[in-house]
Amino acid sequence: MAYRLKLPARPNNPPPMPPGHIDRAHSQLTSSSAPNPSIILAMKNKKAMELALSPGKSLMMTAFMLYMSGSHLNIFTISTTSMALLNPLKGILSTKNQFERFEVGTEERFWTAKGVWVGMNFIALGVGVYKLLRMGLLPNKAGDWGDWIEVWDVAKSVTIL
Repeated sequence: MAYRLKLPARPNNPPPMPPGHIDRAHSQLTSSSAPNPSIILAMKNKKAMELALSPGKSLMMTAFMLYMSGSHLNIFTISTTSMALLNPLKGILSTKNQFERFEVGTEERFWTAKGVWVGMNFIALGVGVYKLLRMGLLPNKAGDWGDWIEVWDVAKSVTIL
């Protein structure tokens, strides 16, 4: 004995959408207004500030890596210290290139975001310089400059009357 299931014919109208569903494709097709330039500029400012704060996001990781590398001269300390010094310098030198994409089509120059970018890179550079100071590679005491101090020779300065 064969069983057969007879399904009803498919209706022409689609099933109703679930509650809370918004058909974005339909709403984008029906909206014909151009984007507001002030909204676009605000979004560019927000993205520029996110980019400007990005060197600060890796600051704690860099400081932790420098701490864990120790204060002895070895390949790991040299590589982490050079990374901590060179990356902020590269960032400062590439400021114009980093913010160029936001300046296209606007007369805004994003000076605040560029200043924050340079400031964050200088803070990151300061962490690298502090590591050099703690390693004893920067001259900061009088004994470090001992080769350039002239020794006063008493015999040459004494005259006989």
